[in-house]
Parts: sequence; C-alpha cells; structure tokens
Amino acid sequence: MTAMKEQPSARQIYGTIGPACADVETLEAMFRAGMTGIRLNLSHVTLAQAADQVDALHKAAQRCGKQAELLIDMQGPELRVGVLAEPMTLNEGEVLELGGKGIPLPEIAIPALLPGQEVLLDDGKLLLRVTEQTETGAVAEVLRGGVLRGRKSLALPGADLEPPTMTASDVENIRIAASCGVTGVMQPFVRSRRDLETVRRALDENGGAKIRLFAKIENQTGLERLPEFLETADEIVIARGDLGNAMPLW
Repeated sequence: MTAMKEQPSARQIYGTIGPACADVETLEAMFRAGMTGIRLNLSHVTLAQAADQVDALHKAAQRCGKQAELLIDMQGPELRVGVLAEPMTLNEGEVLELGGKGIPLPEIAIPALLPGQEVLLDDGKLLLRVTEQTETGAVAEVLRGGVLRGRKSLALPGADLEPPTMTASDVENIRIAASCGVTGVMQPFVRSRRDLETVRRALDENGGAKIRLFAKIENQTGLERLPEFLETADEIVIARGDLGNAMPLW
C-alpha cells in the first residue's frame, strides 16, 4: 500500500528553472515574490546533470526560511526527432525525407508514416504531411515551415503508438529523486492508469513514497481516460501546448 504523501500548502506557484534564473540570488528573489517551488525540465538533461541548479534552489529556499517544492518534468513516452548536426530550415512547399537519410525519427514512429499522416514538430511550430511511404521512412511536404533543431518534439496526430512509460533516463532520475529533495514527479503524455502505476511503483521502490505524482494530460487519449487517473494521480496537469496540437481549441 502506498504511504500517504504530505499535502502541500493550498496555493502552489511554480517557476521553471533555466539559465536566466539558476543562481541563488535570483531564485531567492523569486521565492520572496511568492514562488513556492521550481519545475525542472528533464527533457534534455538528467537530474544528476542539474545538480548545481538543484543545489542553488535549496540554498535560495533556505535563505528565505522556506521548504522548496522541486517538481521534475520527466521525458516519458514523448516522441522526439533525433540529433541534427545543425539546425534545418524547412520551407513551405518543400518535400523532404523522414527517417533513413533524412530527418532522424524514432523507430517506433516509422510504421505510422502513412500517406496523409500529419507530422507536428517542435510543439507544433512546424507541420508536415506524409505524401509517400518508403522502405526506411517517408517523404513529406512542409505545410508550415520554420527552423528545426535536434531533439525537438514529434507528434503524429491520430497514430496509435505505444512507447514505454519511462525512458532509461527517467528510471535513473527516479532512482535519485528522493536524495535530491524532489517533492513531485510530472509524468508526461499519460495514456492510462498503468502509466501512473508504473511511475508510482518506481518511486516507492526508490525511497520516494512521499513524492507526489502529477499526471500531464497532453493528447486525446489522456483526455478520454482522465476519470481513471483521478484515483491514481495526486495532481492533474493540463498541458495546453501539446494538447492544443492534438485537438481544436474548443
């Protein structure tokens, strides 16, 4: 049975730590302005690599006499393009290759690249449509162009894909979460109660029974299954960015 987690105060105001606010003085000013905790995005770094930022957070909170909430935003089952040697400019009307010798994509996405499939890149800033499937990927036309950098998000609206709940990096982050003072874990792209149970079990096995679990609703599947999350998650997060790519505003 999961141990009862400590309830946070009624109002929580989270900032997101980054280069502009990673020093103790700036974080202290943010706490004094009303911030109660920090969200640490682990899409591109690990918790261990962010040790200096975590240390600065705790020092700033201590100066203010506060116990800081540290919320880590995991990678989860989000799809991303691979590493690019340099940024690519995609022009509207251009035809290019996805997979193979073209834009690197995760293997799990390749079978879904059927003609007519829309491809959203970098949180929907760029939009492509598949025109032809190939042996190694697909050919797609750029409908909304822009600059694409490596490791940006990839979404295939309507495609039925099942990447694992946690990446290897997520597993390592969970392993040291309690020792780093993490108070909350945000699981992206929750698809089922099983996703949350998987993360909860990993936390419990690594000394994180008191760490709160946040379920991010980011696609149609998550929205439809929201009722089953309510008994498993401690908090529900409406991730308006990716959710806005998955369905119309209304």
